Amino acid sequence: MKKIKLFLLGCTIFVTINLTHAQNGLNFDGINDYIQTTYNGISGNSPRTMEAWIKTSANCLPISSGGTGQKVIVDYGNFLTGQRFTMNLLWSNSIRLEVGGSGISGTLAVNDGLWHHLAVVHNPSVTNNILLYIDGVLNASGSLTVNTGTTNNVRIGRRIDGPGWFSGDIDEVRIWDVAKTQAEIAANMNNEVCGITSDLVAYYRLNEGVAGGANSAVTTAVEDAAGANGSLNGFSLTGATSNWVIGKTLGLGVVVNTQFLNECPGFSITVGSSTYTTTGNFSDTLIGASASGCDSIINTNLTIAIPTNNLTFNECSVFSITVGSNTYNSTGNYSDTLVGASASGCDSIVNTDLTVSPIVTTNQAFNECSGFSIIVGNNTYNTTGNYSDTLLGASASGCDSIVNTSITIMAVIDITIANTFSTLTANHSGASYQWLDCDNNFAVISGATSQAFTATANGNFAVEITVGSCIDTSACTILTTVGINELAQKAVSIYPNPATNYIQVNLGNQVTILNYSLTAITGELIKENTVENANTLSIDISDEAKGVYFLKLNNITYKVIKE
Repeated sequence: MKKIKLFLLGCTIFVTINLTHAQNGLNFDGINDYIQTTYNGISGNSPRTMEAWIKTSANCLPISSGGTGQKVIVDYGNFLTGQRFTMNLLWSNSIRLEVGGSGISGTLAVNDGLWHHLAVVHNPSVTNNILLYIDGVLNASGSLTVNTGTTNNVRIGRRIDGPGWFSGDIDEVRIWDVAKTQAEIAANMNNEVCGITSDLVAYYRLNEGVAGGANSAVTTAVEDAAGANGSLNGFSLTGATSNWVIGKTLGLGVVVNTQFLNECPGFSITVGSSTYTTTGNFSDTLIGASASGCDSIINTNLTIAIPTNNLTFNECSVFSITVGSNTYNSTGNYSDTLVGASASGCDSIVNTDLTVSPIVTTNQAFNECSGFSIIVGNNTYNTTGNYSDTLLGASASGCDSIVNTSITIMAVIDITIANTFSTLTANHSGASYQWLDCDNNFAVISGATSQAFTATANGNFAVEITVGSCIDTSACTILTTVGINELAQKAVSIYPNPATNYIQVNLGNQVTILNYSLTAITGELIKENTVENANTLSIDISDEAKGVYFLKLNNITYKVIKE
């Protein structure tokens, strides 16, 4: 017995630990020995890892090849194709994994009477989902369809349907619900597991009993992960065989604990034989100090300092903060020492960086034309006036923002036009004007900048009116009466009248554009046309019926008779 004195967190703890650690195993006689556990195994296609140390000299080849047949190490599941999960020794006297109906076999014989570590990994996420390891080295791999049942709980030393009795020693049976890597298997196979983790779902150390002694009362194989103990069946439990025996010599492993401490000046901590009073990272190994008898490594991360809190605030003008006995409501950097205010009872320094932003005021003015509108917050303005809106939290700092808006809406521009023969007049007075040719992509008419515009030819015209900064454009107006007044004031000769075949018209060089039409007395339009630069005109009426007709030349109408 060895007594260890452990000092932690300023307290003295005395722990008495028995360092005489039994590392037994079980010898199976190959006739009727097996362990029936209460663990039902990992079902379906889920990942898993199964491990065991074994020692045997048995010829495990099939009986047809001169051997004594398979030697089952661990088995469970349903006795159906694909639903049994069996780790045994068979072909080449090597490890084999069977799922019922098919299997993957190793190639290295392990029946040399020496201890060997065997591991089977099922990893459903890779193509070769079965991997077989011998003494931490990958020996074989392949693909199998795995759909393990759970009708029969895990059995050690015999197959679930009876055959395959194991002959030799078995120790350290472990089942994990993860697919362990080769590195993980090799790193841990030579140590007992310390600190059971959630992925270790079944763990049979097989350390019970007295090696080779009278163990008739020791009929339970303890399961350390979940308490799914196993019952020994068929063992004589006395002597060198069919009994608890000396198992594989293994290390005890290590339990690692890490502690983080933030303490006040004057603090000290003792771990094992070491005492720490300054900031730093420290590591101590306590031999055999864990609950399972393993060595324990204590990593201590110690910070000795007055706790300091740095506070930063960007707030609005109505904000204030109280730190200790002080209240701050203006921009500045402040520092307060709070006596004994930290969680550990130390003084605490609070540094406060405070920025107080005022309410932001924005002034905007608009001189706009009719039709203008502006939205400020939830309000829309379209008439002359002065307005003020408070926008909550709208400034860059998140404070309220005041927006003052001055609007002047100028008078509506009158874009109507008066039409007097060849003269167009804008009805809006006192503005700037520019007349446009609508038929020529609204081209500017040079020099046409007066309120009135007299066209020199028929066409389609509009005016652009500017009042201050406002601009508007009238609708287009069609002129077809250019030259009408001149035609009315001079003699026009129409002959013969009455006429038989043709009506002759002499205009006397009066107009450049002439619109004419011939209408029967009934109102029926007989002819119409527009001609340019014509001094004379001949109108064919030879096909028309005799009677009275009306000839309209621009704005003047004449009566003519067909004989």
